[in-house]
Amino acid sequence: MIFRENGPKKPAIFFYVLLCLVLTAAGFYASAEGASKLSRAEGARLGKKVKGIFEKKCARCHTPDGSDREKYKNEADIDFILNLKKLASNPDIISPGDPRGSGLYPQVEDGSMPYSDTGENHLPKEEKSIIEKWIKAGAPDEKGDLVPAAP
Repeated sequence: MIFRENGPKKPAIFFYVLLCLVLTAAGFYASAEGASKLSRAEGARLGKKVKGIFEKKCARCHTPDGSDREKYKNEADIDFILNLKKLASNPDIISPGDPRGSGLYPQVEDGSMPYSDTGENHLPKEEKSIIEKWIKAGAPDEKGDLVPAAP
């Protein structure tokens, strides 16, 4: 019992409150972890969406035969934007689970990528959100496979 006839047991209340805090924190942690984990099928759908965005907005510069590849080429250039597995396995480009820690996402978020002389090629908010969700989910490829964690 938490209460005695002449008042509450202070140690019992302390442990009860502590237990509630621990369980609440564990619940928040579990829900945050679960939010970023997708089934393989969900990962595949997300990977396909991202690949579609990259095909539409990025491939003209970031594929070996892209139409604007030579025009915008620089020393940090990548030519494998459509190879999601290779993209996700490069820690300089993608940090699976951490969009803002990735090299790519901050450029997408601030509008510097995809690059355009006219600004007409920038991604709408919905597409930026899909890319962010993809990275948070571990950057699955079109089959829903994740890049194995580095040893």
